[in-house]
Amino acid sequence: IDEVLGMFIASAPTLFIDTIEPTRFFWYLTGAFVLFRFFDIAKVWPANFFDKETLPADVIIDDIIAGVYSAIILMAFLAIELWI
Repeated sequence: IDEVLGMFIASAPTLFIDTIEPTRFFWYLTGAFVLFRFFDIAKVWPANFFDKETLPADVIIDDIIAGVYSAIILMAFLAIELWI
């Protein structure tokens, strides 16, 4: 369930893309997946801290952090694309 929750967070900005740019929805959804997998594997701070812990919630938190990082980058791409 941790991967599903992280991917849901990463793909949340695509809800806005679907209403603004429906033709680019697939590409942004693919980008959300690639970014989420990158951050999930790279374990950037603070995800690397939670990855070392042994509590069950820590397994979920590191995927949530990867999803948040992915969503932030995806929203930045969307803002730049709409601004230009």
